[in-house]
Amino acid sequence: MYKLHMFAFTKRVTMELETVPALADLEAVPDSVQGGLPLRDAVPFEEHEAAVAEARERAAAEAAAEAERAAREAEERAQRELEEAYGSSMPDEIEQKVRAVIDREMGRVRDEMEGKYSEEHAQLRRQLEALRVPGEAAQA
Repeated sequence: MYKLHMFAFTKRVTMELETVPALADLEAVPDSVQGGLPLRDAVPFEEHEAAVAEARERAAAEAAAEAERAAREAEERAQRELEEAYGSSMPDEIEQKVRAVIDREMGRVRDEMEGKYSEEHAQLRRQLEALRVPGEAAQA
């Protein structure tokens, strides 16, 4: 009864079947395999992977060097632009006044340091003279 029910009340599915020769779907063998390299000249997989990894590392190093060079050029360009903008924004009169103040301060600091040096030098000479034996001074 079940088979009759299935036959009477279910949708019939029909399919068409077509046979195709198996060789029709095959791709053509590349010329490099047909008459090219013999199998004895093949590279082992590990060596191939090592060569590919080395090529990737070289490419990454070159890319990093190129990026570093580009960053350095951009930084130099920005520095030049900043110097040009700063140089053109400060009038010569102000620059001369700033240089004069700096020169004056440097002279004052230099004089102060020379004074300290001469004082220390004189003190060291006095200490050296005090350490000398009175008989040595006559021999020297």
